[in-house]
Amino acid sequence: MTNEQKNCPYCHNTAMSRVDLISDSLPDNTCTVWIYQNSLMAQSFYTDVDLDYTSTKRQTIHYCPMCGRQLDDE
Repeated sequence: MTNEQKNCPYCHNTAMSRVDLISDSLPDNTCTVWIYQNSLMAQSFYTDVDLDYTSTKRQTIHYCPMCGRQLDDE
């Protein structure tokens, strides 16, 4: 494992101390993407006058897209 991989803030995190890969906000919509363990997580939050909606999707990945570290070898 390289120093970059050992110190990657994107794939060495916990649920409470994550670094987002993408975070974008509009007045009524927020989208966030992050890595948790060996999964790429995506969450969208939409708010309207009559509705608040949150959707979270999880996709298993085998390598960190930022540093290339194999996520299956913890």
